[in-house]
Amino acid sequence: MLIKGPTQRNPQITTRSASRIPKPSRPFVQILVVEDDIPVRVALEHVLARAQYRVVSAKTAEEAVRLLRQSSFDLLLTDVKLPGIDGIELARQAKAYNPRLPILVFSGMPDPGLETRALGAGATLFLRKPLGAQELSGTVAAILERRDRVL
Repeated sequence: MLIKGPTQRNPQITTRSASRIPKPSRPFVQILVVEDDIPVRVALEHVLARAQYRVVSAKTAEEAVRLLRQSSFDLLLTDVKLPGIDGIELARQAKAYNPRLPILVFSGMPDPGLETRALGAGATLFLRKPLGAQELSGTVAAILERRDRVL
């Protein structure tokens, strides 16, 4: 499965709320996904839930900031292009609030300066869409493993 933008539709994936995603069988790992494009957000939720992570989703950076203050997350995964505050500013705010939080920023926009800006704002890693399911789950696992070694 490739996770693209609004042009790709996958009829096999249905919308699920974060409360209906299966609980992980591995030690509790909670990921906050921030994506305004519903099909992409659902695909991300699906891939991460299949990898046994607990997923909480937000449509906007403002909603994500509220969730970050209310709950503890092991990883923030955000698109750059969001309504209102963008994903790069969200990364900056999230790092100011929790400097140890790993942040994966992704984008389908062709702007070559995005990666530099995202990393400068505190992102751990920047990826370009489309994201493959294996690439995403492998990258998330590597980021969390590296975080566990540092902590």
